[in-house]
Amino acid sequence: VSVLYCKLIVVKNMSQEMDSVCSEHSASGEQFEGRNNRKDWTENQKKDFWKQKRKEKKARRQERNSTKKEVQQEKWQTLSEEEQNALKAQALQVHEKRRAEREATEALCRHNLNSKETPIVIYDLSFWDTMSDAGKRSTIAQIKFSFSALKKACFNLRPVITSYNEADVLQKALRDYEGFTNFSPDFHREQFNQVFTEMPCTYLSADSANVLSALESQNCYVIGAFVDHNSQKGATEQFATSLKVTTARLPLSETIKDLGNLCKVLTINHVTDCLSEFKTSGSWEKAFEALPTRRKDVAAKV
Repeated sequence: VSVLYCKLIVVKNMSQEMDSVCSEHSASGEQFEGRNNRKDWTENQKKDFWKQKRKEKKARRQERNSTKKEVQQEKWQTLSEEEQNALKAQALQVHEKRRAEREATEALCRHNLNSKETPIVIYDLSFWDTMSDAGKRSTIAQIKFSFSALKKACFNLRPVITSYNEADVLQKALRDYEGFTNFSPDFHREQFNQVFTEMPCTYLSADSANVLSALESQNCYVIGAFVDHNSQKGATEQFATSLKVTTARLPLSETIKDLGNLCKVLTINHVTDCLSEFKTSGSWEKAFEALPTRRKDVAAKV
């Protein structure tokens, strides 16, 4: 009940913020139909709304930080010299500990990315031209989410992007993503089966009759990186079969009880989450805990 109440409060606040921005636009003479008709907003109206929201959020954060700094400064002035020196030494220890942890994490990431024993997860963009603009943007976002999850897991799977087209604006923006500054996936213009000719590849497809039971070292696991809302059913299976590439599906129905049909097709980042967690824990039950509530609201099979 408390969670629902909090959600209602958030929605109410969002509604008030949107109405406030709508009023500002109306006062300036610009047509702004209101919150209920926001689907009809122009791109400029949408940008203005979110710009105003970010500005207000930044102002609130600055105010909180300023207040916190004043309180800390007042408290600091009440301390003796010995107490101040002790806090400085403690802060230095914390800083050195965090620096050491960060360096160790970065070293592990580089080791896993360079290791031949790390399984490869490929994001295949072969279906790019079959998507709408909205689907393309969603695909880019899901690949970014996937990369973040792999980075958090110290790249226990090595990310690779194939069928990359640098002439495409959205794909070019993906390669220039600031999140790839320190670590970046490998980009290849060629199709995955032309890049990894000497390594076994398994194309993950919800329509496959084969079940993925393990993640093998020196193997490639291909994710069809496209968003179709299940409108192209069987496309990945047919595509992989035409290339004579083995297909497999995650063992959802073998692991989760009473799985509905709509739960068999996962997003790009959800598949990545499951693979990464399975690589870490070795348990599909544990891996599927990464899925949204509606996909794990039934008990795992015993």
